[in-house]
Order: sequence, then structure tokens, then C-alpha cells
Amino acid sequence: WSSESTWMFLLQSHHIPFYSGTVRVWELDLANRRIHPTECQMGLLKRVIQCIKMADDDNYFYVGTSSGDILKMNTKHRVMSDHGPKKQKFSLGVTALLLLKTGDLIVGTGEGIIALCKGSNYKVMK
Repeated sequence: WSSESTWMFLLQSHHIPFYSGTVRVWELDLANRRIHPTECQMGLLKRVIQCIKMADDDNYFYVGTSSGDILKMNTKHRVMSDHGPKKQKFSLGVTALLLLKTGDLIVGTGEGIIALCKGSNYKVMK
């Protein structure tokens, strides 16, 4: 580990009676023994996060929500760069994400559907 590392964790404890509706990234400053939280900018969106997947290059990470959409977050700038699908969100939420080398996503849903999504609009292909 370097002296500064960025880590993301998804807390899925149903014993905690609240959700903030935001995404927070924690930076570990090992040299100074500090942890620095930063809220990601999501505009007016408030979501309950169900799953998270980091891109191989660490520039972006994707989160699946209980609302049935996917948020693409910029790791460095801590902002949401895209979200979708804009219409026909996934029923019963996005519960699993797999990022392919092509940039496409395989999405698992609470309804038991597995879908291949292409492009920034997250259009279902199969």
C-alpha cells in the first residue's frame, strides 16, 4: 500500500436503521494514520446502494441501486459522471454488477434477471 490509498466499502447491514442516500469515498492516509471521508457529488439524486464495482483502471466505479439504476462515479473527482437507464429501470433493484473489458456491464437484479448493458445509457442488449 502506498502512503495514501483510496478504499470503497459497501455496508449492507440491515441492523442500521438509516441510509444517507449518498456515496462516500474514504481515503486512508497511512503516513499520518488518518481516514478522510469525501461525499461524492450526485446532484439531486438520493439512492440506496446495493452493490459496487470498481473499473480495472480505478478511474471509475459503478454502483447498483435499490431504485433499479446504475450510477457511474469518477473516483478522482468524486462526482457522478453518468447514470441510467433513464427509462425502464431494473425491477427490484440492481444487486450485482460485472464490468467487462469492453466497458459493457452485466447486471443482476432483485427480480432474478441477468442483463447485458451497453453504452452510457445502459441499454439492455440481452
